[in-house]
This record gives sequence, C-alpha cells and structure tokens, in this order.
Amino acid sequence: MKIGVVLCTLGERSSLKHTFQSIEKIQDQIELIVICPKDTYRNVLQKSQDFINPSNVEVFIQKNPGIYACMNQGANLVKSKYVAFINDDDVLDNDIKKNLGILISEVKKHDVLLASSGIVGRKDYVEHPSDDYLNNILIGRMSASHQAQIWSLDTFKECGLFQESISLRIGLIKIEIDLQIASDFNTYVSAFLRGKKIGRTEIIFSSYSIGGISDQRFNRRILETVVILYQKRLISIGRLFILLIRFQLSYVLRLFRYD
Repeated sequence: MKIGVVLCTLGERSSLKHTFQSIEKIQDQIELIVICPKDTYRNVLQKSQDFINPSNVEVFIQKNPGIYACMNQGANLVKSKYVAFINDDDVLDNDIKKNLGILISEVKKHDVLLASSGIVGRKDYVEHPSDDYLNNILIGRMSASHQAQIWSLDTFKECGLFQESISLRIGLIKIEIDLQIASDFNTYVSAFLRGKKIGRTEIIFSSYSIGGISDQRFNRRILETVVILYQKRLISIGRLFILLIRFQLSYVLRLFRYD
C-alpha cells in the first residue's frame, strides 16, 4: 500500500532541492503529487527530475491561491487511500525509509495518524504527539501540524478538507477569520468531533524549517487555535479569553526551551 504525499511549493525556494532529496529514497513507495504556480512549473518539474524518476511524480499547476487550497487540490488528485502533506521547506525524516512500513501499518488502523515532527537541522528537538497543550479538554496537540498528520483520504474529505477561513459569531457580531496557520488543527478537531479513530506515534514523518510559517508560535497561531475551539462550541466565551492568556504565557515560557 502506498501513501499519497502532496508537496506544495512556490518553486522558488532553494530548500526545495532538499525536500526532493529526502523523498528520493522512498519515491517508489509513495504516490507523489506536486502542486506549484504556473510560472514556476518548468523549474519545479526540472528540480523534481533531478532526484525523482518521472514515473514516480506528477506535477500540477495550482488552480487557486493559498497554501491550504494547494493542499486540497493535491488531495483531490491523490488515488491512494491515505494522504500526507508537506511544503517546500519540509524534509522527510532521515529514517523514513526504515520507518515507512511501520507508519503504514499504524495508519491502516486509524482514520488519522499523528506522527512526530522535528526541526530541519536540529537533531535535539522533536515534537511528540504526547506534548499536549489541550489534554484538559481531550482534543489533542495545539498545533496538530500538517507535517505530522497522515489521513485516510475518505476521512479527510468527510471532514471538509483544509478550510481557508471560518466564521465566528459572538452574540450579534459575526466575524470571518482567515486561517493562515491552524487550518490543519481545524480539520483535526473536526475528525475528533466525528468520533474518528485518531492514532499517535513517536515516529517522525517530516521536519519543518525554523522561520517558516509552520514554526510560528506566536499570537496568530494562538488566536486561530482558540477561535476554532470556540467556533466548534468546545469552549465558552470565558474559556476563550482564559486560553488566550494561558497560551500567550506558555509561548513566552517555551522561548527559553527553544533558544
């Protein structure tokens, strides 16, 4: 069984080379779908063929703007039963060739599998699914980032794919909030609320780069995360404000751990 891997790229980052290099060792074990803008299509196609056999990759032009729209387009093109998502500043783990079979056996038991994540260039740091900001409300990790998610494709589509925005109503006020970071968390919570089987593993699937959007642990991620919880009626308006304060404090304290 193969896992579909959707790679979204602008086609301009030098890090794309390292992304393809990390995929090269398991290229015949995955279904690789690459999505990029029209003006970088030829460049991306060439870079992919430097490392990936043309028979093991399909490159498509992105139809709609936005990183989540890009991922959704890739998900709709995948033919495999399971799908994972990476960007052009992510790399698959060094041990992925050894561990892919284990991941596949695990994901077959679940609707969503949360793997662990690392940071590119840092061997001393791993985000484990057990690092759980939200255990107290039984939801899961605050980030639940797409680099760590492996989905049953049917479940992913049932949960509404990745949304670009959500509507928030407080009393008579209705606000539309763009999801710049936490749409992957939003879809994960949707799976939880539908009673889907969610598995966790300490195995690292991929790592992300410091300074990329996935590394943004500040007010925007915090804001989007707690707004999602409120929008799904998992917390009250009072709890909303408490979590905003708590997560802000957690972020400040964790700065000492990362630096």
